[in-house]
Amino acid sequence: MVPTLENICAIHTRLEPQGSNALLAGLDRGDRSALLALATRENLSLGDVLCATGRTPSALWFPISGCIAEYKEHPDGRALRVAITGREGASPIPSVLAERPSATSTVCFSHGVAVRLAREHLTTLVAQRSSLLQSLLALSARQTVGAYQSAFCNAFHSVDQRVARWMLETAQSLGSTILHTTQEAVALDLGVQRSSIVAAFKGLKAEHLVRHTRGDLRIRNLDGLRKKSCGCEAHMSTENDRLSALKAVRLHHMPFALDGTE
Repeated sequence: MVPTLENICAIHTRLEPQGSNALLAGLDRGDRSALLALATRENLSLGDVLCATGRTPSALWFPISGCIAEYKEHPDGRALRVAITGREGASPIPSVLAERPSATSTVCFSHGVAVRLAREHLTTLVAQRSSLLQSLLALSARQTVGAYQSAFCNAFHSVDQRVARWMLETAQSLGSTILHTTQEAVALDLGVQRSSIVAAFKGLKAEHLVRHTRGDLRIRNLDGLRKKSCGCEAHMSTENDRLSALKAVRLHHMPFALDGTE
């Protein structure tokens, strides 16, 4: 179980549950119709574990409002957020496509609504619709690049820069500059001491970039916050644009088969 789940995931958006998912909206009409015919609309509740580490995911989730996070857990009980998915995508793609145990815990990071596609339905659809598989593989590639960038950021950038990046990424995934969180939750997400987060919040507040009271964080100046961040968020936006311009890998160019055979 992800430790102190309420603190780690103590953030939610004030968006109404109505909305759309960019990945679903961008699919070919036939793929989208076939997927939605087999999917269900589900409520997301803060802190719900959609798939625990070591379990095979039962479904793929497409957030409509709110977002889903993936946490990598250490044997000593600590957990670190390694990915966050909002209305731009779906989670957890690799493990559900491969029908293999997940290396992370997939957790509802906020209250919201999502489209749920059961794994068995996904398996059927991607076998019949190569364009849908290509779309999912393209998104998975972008998410992998994001994980690499996050690892680089955690190793080389200051806590102040990482906090600014955390705010920008979370706001983007939620689709809102109004976040409900605590300093404890941010510290757990970033794997740093709470005292470091307190200092970072104090500095951002002094520069009028954010407004923060206990449990309530509002971004007041996005451009200013971007200047304070490490630049990873901007780099990822550029990289996502580059990957979005590329066609998904065609099946006959893949060096492996989905069943693991050559």
